[in-house]
Amino acid sequence: MGKKHINSSSGVVIGSHQTYKTKTKVAWVEGPVSRRVRLERERHFWLNKIRDRKDIEAYVEFMKNEWRKQDAR
Repeated sequence: MGKKHINSSSGVVIGSHQTYKTKTKVAWVEGPVSRRVRLERERHFWLNKIRDRKDIEAYVEFMKNEWRKQDAR
């Protein structure tokens, strides 16, 4: 593209006139492999730690709600 003259307080600056294309922001979505690994990890803890089952179940529900929000975007 042609050069563009820009007036400034110190004089005229000559620079190339370029237009930059910005990337559109895409919402991050966790992949299906990561989701499956996280669920398997929590399933392992659920089977081996009987005392903490309620906490683990609550955390899994929280994860699933977050995934629903990601999918809805």
